[in-house]
Amino acid sequence: MAEFTKLLCTQAGRLGITFPSHDQIQIVTCNQEQLRAKIQAIKQGYVFVILNRDSCYGSVKNCEDIGVPTQCLKSETVNKVVTRNDQATLSNILYKYNSKLLGTNWTINVQGLPVNIFAAPVLILGADVTHFKKGENKPSIAAVVGSMDKDMAKFSVKVQAQYPRADRASDETIHCLKDMVKAILMDFYQVSGSRKLKPVKIIYYRDGVSEGQFENTVMEELDAIQAACAELGVAAGETYRPKISFIVCTKRNKQRFAVQSRQKTDNLEPGTVIDGDVVAPKRFNFYLNSHKAIQGTSVPCHYYILYDDSKMNADAWQMLTYYLCHTYSRCTRTVSYPAPIYYAHLACFSSRARMLARYQHFDWDNGRPSYNELTAVIKPNIKMFFI
Repeated sequence: MAEFTKLLCTQAGRLGITFPSHDQIQIVTCNQEQLRAKIQAIKQGYVFVILNRDSCYGSVKNCEDIGVPTQCLKSETVNKVVTRNDQATLSNILYKYNSKLLGTNWTINVQGLPVNIFAAPVLILGADVTHFKKGENKPSIAAVVGSMDKDMAKFSVKVQAQYPRADRASDETIHCLKDMVKAILMDFYQVSGSRKLKPVKIIYYRDGVSEGQFENTVMEELDAIQAACAELGVAAGETYRPKISFIVCTKRNKQRFAVQSRQKTDNLEPGTVIDGDVVAPKRFNFYLNSHKAIQGTSVPCHYYILYDDSKMNADAWQMLTYYLCHTYSRCTRTVSYPAPIYYAHLACFSSRARMLARYQHFDWDNGRPSYNELTAVIKPNIKMFFI
């Protein structure tokens, strides 16, 4: 462990990330039952937790209610870093560290966008819902993240557990979206400080909605976002109606594209857009291959613009979406779909792990914890807990 911390300090210096010196780092050995007491004794700072088994992840994350951020590492990862001096892995660890402490890993020059989307305050929302297997009576977890700066480096996140409605096995619609968006808008206003900024545009990227659910999801969730804005306006004694855009990202599709030459078939280059011939004829939609496949055939995401007050053209939507694929703070490459959606997915996963760890002996077939009880468990006490 001493060698690992030395390597972390050295790599942080190379990356320009503020990091404690080696002699300021405390190494503590404990079991799972002792972990909370050890973190409480630290009170402030940052804790790397080396796990011998993945099942401890949720228990570690439940300790963040103390207010100390944690980052889990597998013991195999630490061994690999020490034996190989793996600088790429060290960098990824430090990118997460810096993001959790509200640092900015990189920014993107947005001057190439066909319209100056970020000239005025804009809120980018990402939303996702994760479900358990059919037949399990556990609640779904919904997460919504909202950008707090134009660099897409800092996000506010709200999570909520939700049981399906009486006649459904699961429910893709986010039930408490109005309250979640209101809370994010209030965070946006507070982060702007003395400028007291309110978004003039809200761009809502939604994951996990099938084509058959488009109408119901748009109707309910668009109404919820509009209601959140209206209520905040009434509270401030004014009319608040920002322009709202609603775009769905579909990752699970059967379309594959390739470049055919005489010698071989290659994957598409990152940034390739397909918006004709094979797209849905009656909707504003496009495919975007935003990443470079490490192995096998790259899978493009299918984007549907279902509602757009801003009336942006196809080029603007495609370039904005590709821009957001560059802002994922855990990776130096472009990722396969926009970072806000990625973050919402990660927030769902982390909250789900917290819930399962807290209720590991609970009989879900014969009881249900209340919404307030579940929210107290999965509600994060760390701003960028999902990174």
